[in-house]
Amino acid sequence: MIILVILAIFGFPTLINGYSTFELYSDDPDIFRNTSELIESRGFQSETHRMITEDGYILTMFRLINPYLKHERPLQPILIQHGLCGNGDYFMLSDHEALVEGGQFMDLKTLRPLNCTGLDRNASGTSIAYVLAACGYDVWLGNFRGNRYSDGHIILNQRIDREYWSFNIDHFSHYDTPTQIHYVLNYTRQPHLTYIGHSMGTTSILQLLTEKTEYSKYLKPIILLAPVTHVSHIRSPILLLGAYTPALIKFFEKANLPFFGLPSRIWALVDQLVATFICGNSLFKPLCALFLFIITGFDYPNLAPQIIPFTTGHFPDETSMAAFAHWAQRVVYNTFSYYDYGIEENLLRYGTAIPPIYNLSKIDSENLMFISGINDWLADPDDVDILRSQLIVRPLKDYVIPFQLWNHADFLVGTNRGIEQNSVILQWLHEFFGEIKS
Repeated sequence: MIILVILAIFGFPTLINGYSTFELYSDDPDIFRNTSELIESRGFQSETHRMITEDGYILTMFRLINPYLKHERPLQPILIQHGLCGNGDYFMLSDHEALVEGGQFMDLKTLRPLNCTGLDRNASGTSIAYVLAACGYDVWLGNFRGNRYSDGHIILNQRIDREYWSFNIDHFSHYDTPTQIHYVLNYTRQPHLTYIGHSMGTTSILQLLTEKTEYSKYLKPIILLAPVTHVSHIRSPILLLGAYTPALIKFFEKANLPFFGLPSRIWALVDQLVATFICGNSLFKPLCALFLFIITGFDYPNLAPQIIPFTTGHFPDETSMAAFAHWAQRVVYNTFSYYDYGIEENLLRYGTAIPPIYNLSKIDSENLMFISGINDWLADPDDVDILRSQLIVRPLKDYVIPFQLWNHADFLVGTNRGIEQNSVILQWLHEFFGEIKS
């Protein structure tokens, strides 16, 4: 009854009106496509790259190649990094765009070609990975440890070794992000790359920049979508329950359960089956949208019903309970801190009884660019203000999307993200680098 009331209040009729026919299940092939298959289905070529972190995790990155692009100079590499419970597929959630014969990137519904300057806001595409590759950038999609693409380790087995799942948010910035940055720079032989992060993808790079300020010279510019450091103002009722995650971890330990997460391939299959038969069913599709909105903020008008099965086929991906516990600690303690292992282990690791704070004032990059939303329940405007206040060097660009309902998921699935987000990114990159295509 409560769910029905919420649906009625927050836009159930709006979502239903988007249906053309009733569907018992979804036959969208994108639900079961992996990253390489998604890239190639849109007319691009795909490369798969694997690398090993210093602590032995095997990460996978995917590169988008525009086969029609003729260039006389090396392309500017762009590393795009997803958020918690995410993967690189999140930046390709579009069902109506493709690189057509001749090399034109086209909206297949409106037949409008892409404008790479961002000056035509109505021709700025939707999925940022495709858009940037079509516009002449060398696009790389990163994947944090633990998800379906970065599930390996040189020694540990994800299925049976508890130690595999012992990583927290610190490990993303200590190991994964620098490993991916150096891999791209070494492979492309470029002196610097552009970094675009969403949510936890912003957290990781900001942590890295506080610890190793020298990385500023490798990253030009750094575009942060929904930047997350402090989380004291989050409004999501589901994620507020994360405060109980540490108690859940203790339960797992006492119960001596063999692992903290499902094997990634099983997790992916569950996502795909739910997407096909539940979120692909017209009757239950609004419930899937409701689940997304309870986490990220409500924006029914900006979510196309046909994209819901595709989205839920790739979301959520897997991460560790310890990563959730770390996030929960930041909610409870109201700090941007390292992981709290308990007093005894904190003393051994940090030399202090409580974990230290990431000092944002140490960041010396002059190339930070922010894009944030008004209705974002995870990167709340008040929390983004705290981040701004702690930076000594002001962001080079700082854009608050004026669309009143813009939430945390709209950066990835919003129907108007071409207008509100991509056009801004394209303009900034065009200003920063000039004309890329040659």
